Amino acid sequence: MAVYRAKSKEADLSALFHLPLRFCFPRVLSDDGQMEFRWVKKPAAISEFEAGAYGILEPKQSHAIVPREEMSACFAPLLAFDESGRRLGNGKGFYDRFLDGFSGLKIGVGFEWQYSVTPLPDEAHDQRLDLVVTECETRNFR
Repeated sequence: MAVYRAKSKEADLSALFHLPLRFCFPRVLSDDGQMEFRWVKKPAAISEFEAGAYGILEPKQSHAIVPREEMSACFAPLLAFDESGRRLGNGKGFYDRFLDGFSGLKIGVGFEWQYSVTPLPDEAHDQRLDLVVTECETRNFR
């Protein structure tokens, strides 16, 4: 399961990291929007991570890379989402590139105040979400 370590103002998934599941986390490869995910055996342990691009905690280089086809779901942070499953991210396209061709569930994680009643911009490279989970509900866009 692909997850992330939250930055300030992002929905925090850390309460899940004690569950007996296998978690992998993103590691930025370049400024042009490329990232990979790596397994972390002890995701609750901050010592498993190091400061990476944009001030985000990333798994250390020593963790194994996880092929996309081995992931059943990818949880993605967001700035906004709309009624059609469009997601507005931070603008570099990391998740759009990663989710292009991804066969697992694409799950946005945010807060209810991030819901936009106005449709968000939709460009050819943008990837729509299957679900969005907020503190109030889960929206299904499939």
